[in-house]
Amino acid sequence: MQPDVGICGGIGEGAFVAELAALRGRACVPHAWGGAVLIAATLQLLAVTPEPTEVEGSYGGLLEWDVFENPMRTELLAEPLGVRDGRVAIPSGPALGIEVDESAVRALDRLATGG
Repeated sequence: MQPDVGICGGIGEGAFVAELAALRGRACVPHAWGGAVLIAATLQLLAVTPEPTEVEGSYGGLLEWDVFENPMRTELLAEPLGVRDGRVAIPSGPALGIEVDESAVRALDRLATGG
């Protein structure tokens, strides 16, 4: 299963999909091809999905990581998410655990709109 929290209804619905997958003995690797906010939400989903050892044949704890240039992933946050030794830390602050850099939002908006 590959729930995308931006499409399936959020973290709660993604967790429901992951639980259903676990009940059927199926792997769950959330889909998160996009910006930093979507990735942060997906990391929170991974924090509440069943442990890999609880599901036979599970890949457990895997996250699809976009390696292409993407300013919405790399420039949007005050403290960017990143891969270190093949792992991504789950943000621990309030809500999604991230802080959006508002000046980066304005700069990306100007870039997108040509203004």
